[in-house]
Amino acid sequence: MRKSFTFFFALAISANFTQAEVFKGECFDLLTWSLNTEDSTLIITGSGAMANTSYRSAPWYDYRSYIVYLSLPDGLTSIGNYAFADCNRLTFVTIPNSVTSIGEWAFSDCYRLTSVTIPNSVNFLGKNVFAGCRSLTSVVIPDSVTSIGDGAFQNCSSFISIEIPNRVTAIGNFVFHGCASLISIDIPNSVTSIGVSAFQDCSYLTSIEIPSNITSIGERAFEGCSSLASITNNTIIPQGIDSNVFGGNAVNLAVDKSACTLYVPTESVDAYSTTSVWKDFTNIVGIDISKETPDIPSSAPSVYTTPTNPAQKLIKDGNMYILSEDKTYTITGKAVK
Repeated sequence: MRKSFTFFFALAISANFTQAEVFKGECFDLLTWSLNTEDSTLIITGSGAMANTSYRSAPWYDYRSYIVYLSLPDGLTSIGNYAFADCNRLTFVTIPNSVTSIGEWAFSDCYRLTSVTIPNSVNFLGKNVFAGCRSLTSVVIPDSVTSIGDGAFQNCSSFISIEIPNRVTAIGNFVFHGCASLISIDIPNSVTSIGVSAFQDCSYLTSIEIPSNITSIGERAFEGCSSLASITNNTIIPQGIDSNVFGGNAVNLAVDKSACTLYVPTESVDAYSTTSVWKDFTNIVGIDISKETPDIPSSAPSVYTTPTNPAQKLIKDGNMYILSEDKTYTITGKAVK
């Protein structure tokens, strides 16, 4: 009988500790929040801008270990600095199309975040906004975005690929630093500068295309990118760059300039061959950037078979293509038309 009493008493205590709780409060003038620990959903209601906070001062920060899901209202116009930083159980986020800016460090160190939907209303991504989100494999940045803050995707170590909108004019400092799984990136012609350590330690990156409008490349921009096998630089006049741009560090080896092919405009081969750092590449190959391939349809099939006996190599929008018979392929053998 005594054992039975002890057993039921223990159950009662256990049930008391696991009972669902609801936390709630006001935040940032016209917004309120509530968190039910039973469904692990942080619900924000109201409209207007979410004010900026400092690190560890968001109203729900002390309860962040309960937050798995996030519900944001349609009337929300901005997400403040540090809003959801360290919510390391948060798994996915859908941002409403009323939001125009996402503040600094807003989702930083959300370790389990695997998916983010950013609407076309957003035009600004703050500094370190997704830094340390190591479970993110990709993010679609909408064409509406004109500015990406320094370190925005720093140490997103599961990132595989990303496309930068053609309204962005600069890739800032440390934006993709430590994205160790990144294998491809599309830099649009609108970009004119690449910042310090922008792609540092992207050790799986195999190729990079530098558009013709880029006039400056920051220190250590491609440091530790040890897998780079080809670099296409479409600028006629070689950029003056620091010796550490393609260097190595304690984490990753330097770019192997004897194995990595540098593609440059045909008329600029001599210039690159005599310009500091660029001249250190053993294989500098001239390409004709004046020719164009046919229009490439968005619905192009994905076929990963390298064409035999490619007839011609051409360039379109800074990208190299191979024409073979009636098909068009990328340089890696992907059929696009």
